[in-house]
Amino acid sequence: MPTSETEVLVQCERLVAGYGSGGDILRGVDLEVDTGDFVCLIGPNGAGKSTLLRTISGLIRPRRGRILFRGKDIGGRRPDLLFRDGIAHVPQGRSTFPQMTVWENVLMGAHSLRDQQLARRGLARATELFPIV
Repeated sequence: MPTSETEVLVQCERLVAGYGSGGDILRGVDLEVDTGDFVCLIGPNGAGKSTLLRTISGLIRPRRGRILFRGKDIGGRRPDLLFRDGIAHVPQGRSTFPQMTVWENVLMGAHSLRDQQLARRGLARATELFPIV
């Protein structure tokens, strides 16, 4: 339950989603993540972990239910619009930009920020959290 010091960042309510005309992979998922929380999705292959993340990030349209980001309904929004709000899906593995260094990949995340001061603060924070980069 959120306290006065926390904000619900992402909330899924009775979320149902799947691929194409196939069956439902997610069947009524409820999830609440507060700002500052760390969350780990655990389950066997085929349990719906990736489907949930792809649905939240806009790569899959929800069939039913709601996805809220900071209280705003984002279900069905395009990934490029969600990216501007700070939501992105990062694929597993090293094949996305294998020729780039870790730091160059971090810089890619700052590229879309219009507020350069915010970008500098974010990069400083990334360096603070991950000094080895």
